[in-house]
Amino acid sequence: MTAPFSVHLVALFQYVAGLLVLLGAVGIALLLYGHGRIIDERRIQVPQAVRERIQGGQAGWVMVAGLGVVALMWLTIARSLQRGQQWARITVLTLSMLSIAATGYDAYHFQDGPVLVGLALPVLYVLLLSTRPARSWFRWGTW
Repeated sequence: MTAPFSVHLVALFQYVAGLLVLLGAVGIALLLYGHGRIIDERRIQVPQAVRERIQGGQAGWVMVAGLGVVALMWLTIARSLQRGQQWARITVLTLSMLSIAATGYDAYHFQDGPVLVGLALPVLYVLLLSTRPARSWFRWGTW
């Protein structure tokens, strides 16, 4: 039996996010390894201030390792959603609710309406993972 469409959609978004974070980690590693030359040879302009901060010290490698861990966690959560593991659903719902609260606070505190665009994905995740087939999938493995 396969997961319902709503779960597959949320998992797809999680896969894409995890792969984008992994791509960012690889980009930073290339910047560090090539001392900025690898990326600039391909005509991608990296601001000098950013290049100096990344290349100076161990902060760049810490960023690569941190982003790698976050990407692997994201990919693990995506796969676990598809397999119907309840902890993955609870994790995504909790992080989505925290994101909704933080975005709402930012919009109110800074009087910045356009920041409310950040509500789109977390609200979508909550709605899709709260459908009857999704709840059934995580509870009984069927829908």
